Amino acid sequence: QAQMRTHKSLIAKQQETAAKLQRAFSEREEDCKYTEQLLMELKNYQSELMAAEEQQAQYPIEPDAHALLCSQLEAARSELRAEEAANATLTAELAEAEAASARRDELLFERNLEERHRQCQRQLDGYEVAQPDLVTFNVSGKIYTVLREPTLSLHPNSLLKQLADEKQNEKEIFVEGMGDQDLFKYVLEYHRDRKVILPPTVSKELIEAVLRELNRFGLDIESDKRLGCVVFRNMKIV
Repeated sequence: QAQMRTHKSLIAKQQETAAKLQRAFSEREEDCKYTEQLLMELKNYQSELMAAEEQQAQYPIEPDAHALLCSQLEAARSELRAEEAANATLTAELAEAEAASARRDELLFERNLEERHRQCQRQLDGYEVAQPDLVTFNVSGKIYTVLREPTLSLHPNSLLKQLADEKQNEKEIFVEGMGDQDLFKYVLEYHRDRKVILPPTVSKELIEAVLRELNRFGLDIESDKRLGCVVFRNMKIV
């Protein structure tokens, strides 16, 4: 058994030695391949170098021309750097101008706002409530007050409208009434509503009197019975 163990140990060592030799041969083979690759690249580089030298020999570059090209290249680089510096300066100036413009706009807005505030304050200080434009008629001693707009302005051909325009500075405008009957209220009603509605119980004499009064003040009307009432309308409007 001891001899068998010794024999197995020797066999294992031989196998290990054989494996090491195999690895060494493989590494050497790889080194040879790498060396051959390097030699091939070196030959290619030498060939390219020789071709470049031949081309340079065919087309030689004079030192003066080379120096001129270098100076031109350096001048172009200097111009490019100068343009970049000018662009940077212009950008900074533009930013400053925009900031100044924004500040001016803010100041102008604040100034306009203050001016508007002062104007509003002056308007509030001197504010007066607008009074309606009223016209007063004295009809045989009885006072009637009406609006110039829109009551009278709706009928530009009306006698009342003409009197109100002619005598604007007078406190009261005298108008002669027709008899003892209070017919002027129907004239004002027609001015306001463009019609006069009378109940069906009124007499024919009153209807005729109202028609005459409306015609006397220059109102072109017609009579129409509807819904049990006598209605007077402006013929030009209906």
